[in-house]
Amino acid sequence: MGRFSRKRAKKEAHTKLGKARPLETFFSSYTDFAFNPEAPSRLEFRRLSKEQGWKRGDAVGEAAWQDFRSALVLEFNARFGTELKDLLTWQTLCAIVGIEEVNKIADCEACEKLLKSRLFNLVDVIDTHRRSKGEVVQTFASAEALKEHTKKTAAFFPHYHVAAGSLLKRVLRKPPSMESLNTTNG
Repeated sequence: MGRFSRKRAKKEAHTKLGKARPLETFFSSYTDFAFNPEAPSRLEFRRLSKEQGWKRGDAVGEAAWQDFRSALVLEFNARFGTELKDLLTWQTLCAIVGIEEVNKIADCEACEKLLKSRLFNLVDVIDTHRRSKGEVVQTFASAEALKEHTKKTAAFFPHYHVAAGSLLKRVLRKPPSMESLNTTNG
């Protein structure tokens, strides 16, 4: 069993922008685990936990959970960057959440405004982008519906993280009454 190296994942994320690998780095640190890159990362973490025999409250499992959460943040930064003024990145995020005709949006602020009008799960955004098949993530009509989806799927994205870049900090927003879930919506 290996240990995830945030430093190694961060280095890879910066050198392979567009081909992010922090999640793969995390999962490959467990040499006896066969990571399926097509599967949702949350399900792969659940499978890893089961294979490793981690239980709630287990120190090793908790450390792995924190490392997984760090890998999610680094994966977002690597895939989408950290720059607030990158129109292509904003357009990509808008496309992933199903905002049509994103190429007609001429500035970052307009993309951000449209993105903020949608409720979605960032773990789903990352997994959708990882698969790169032109998929669109599910959006929700209410914060309650997003909260239920997040709980049901265990797709928890860290709301606060030291490695969050400027773009991620802008996409994150405080979801009402969801603080205890450590979830987010974009």
